[in-house]
Amino acid sequence: MNTSLVRAVWGIGLTLSLAGCMVDERMAWSPDGNRAAVWGPAGLFLADPDGRLGGPLVTGVTAAVWMPGDRELVVLREIPVRRWAEVAERLHERDRRRIEALAPVVAEALRGVLSISTNGLAGADEEFLKPLGLAMEPAAVAAALLCLRDTLPETWSNLVVRAGTHDLTPEDGPVITIYELSVVRADSNAAAVAVQPLFRSFLPITALRASPLTRAVAFRVGRALWAMPVEEGPVEPTLIAERVSGRFDWSPDASALTYVVPVGGAEDTGLHLGHVQSTTLRREGERFAPGATVAHCLAAFPYPPRLRYLGDGRLVFPAIEASLPRAVSGPGTAGRATLFLARWTPDSAQRPRLEPLTTPSALPADLRDFEPSPDGRRIAIVESGSDVVAVLDVADGRLQVVQPAGRARTRALPVWRTPDELYFAALPSDDGPPEWRRWTNGDIRTWSAGWPTGLVARLLEPPPR
Repeated sequence: MNTSLVRAVWGIGLTLSLAGCMVDERMAWSPDGNRAAVWGPAGLFLADPDGRLGGPLVTGVTAAVWMPGDRELVVLREIPVRRWAEVAERLHERDRRRIEALAPVVAEALRGVLSISTNGLAGADEEFLKPLGLAMEPAAVAAALLCLRDTLPETWSNLVVRAGTHDLTPEDGPVITIYELSVVRADSNAAAVAVQPLFRSFLPITALRASPLTRAVAFRVGRALWAMPVEEGPVEPTLIAERVSGRFDWSPDASALTYVVPVGGAEDTGLHLGHVQSTTLRREGERFAPGATVAHCLAAFPYPPRLRYLGDGRLVFPAIEASLPRAVSGPGTAGRATLFLARWTPDSAQRPRLEPLTTPSALPADLRDFEPSPDGRRIAIVESGSDVVAVLDVADGRLQVVQPAGRARTRALPVWRTPDELYFAALPSDDGPPEWRRWTNGDIRTWSAGWPTGLVARLLEPPPR
């Protein structure tokens, strides 16, 4: 599909984040620490502590979490499709009907754009979209356009003619991504013995998290937070919150989900305020039922928040310590963030005591990406703007730099195997592909030697040549 049409229809008041600029999970150790799931463009593999690989099990994986028992993973797969029939057969009937109803609406919107714009589709933003203040999900619009092309060909052809041959042709159309959560069962030889779909969506699924104790997962679909048990067959997920920011977490006892709800029009970009709150879950038959929701605190976040629980029940998140109102010294100035610990006591079951973990000057400048060790004694921090990796001691605030700033920008979150063993992405000195390295109390060694390039590609963004 031509860029001008995409800009006209997808640019309806929505800013898309680029996945290539984010730090994401690219590895997950099984609960017993005997196998790691690692994924990349080459697919999902399993690796033992010595770095020996098995697989690939499946392809198209962008996230994976382990279930109890160390033999099953829930994976998020992205499946590109180019025909509406392929989309329709994969979607829930509710979603299919929604897109089929949206298709003629999108067609009418395009007709309106073309009828009033003096510069064709190129002038749609200024002359049609912005004055109306419209907003629409880009993924839904793309699916509607594909449905329009394949089910209402005459309407599609008329739009093609009105848009002009330089904008698109009757054969043009978007490639739709179907986001699928599946259970992958692996045998002792790291071979996939079964792949069972759980849930599919045409909206992006992000921030997949496994329950720490039970067979359940939580995930974001667009901006909404959902949770579902992992059963033998498909299970309807339960809506927990309609609009959340950043990354959430399960409570250590798996009884609740804790997340951030933005205040007002705040989104996932720029400084914004958000309520840190928790919703309890209870099992009712094959589904979860949301219970009480408790607001814990209001915080200012300089970037999409990340919440992580320590094993002892304390919550860690980065925020700005500030009193409002405050003077602004320049555009985009938000002040430096620090890591805060939220501690609940019997006397403050709902309102936690907030404690700065350490002074901001002692921490890396960018705290959006971090991961606590299994015992909660340490926190690994990686800077998205560089490849710095540091380990923070929670008890005394000491910071140890594991990897100093080099020539690249990391795109992979560090991963703990044990409280004393950390894995992180690095760029070798010989201009070879990125690699995983293992840090054990000061000793650093390459772990992914000999791995296929397609498995370690995009762990870091190399320096410009």
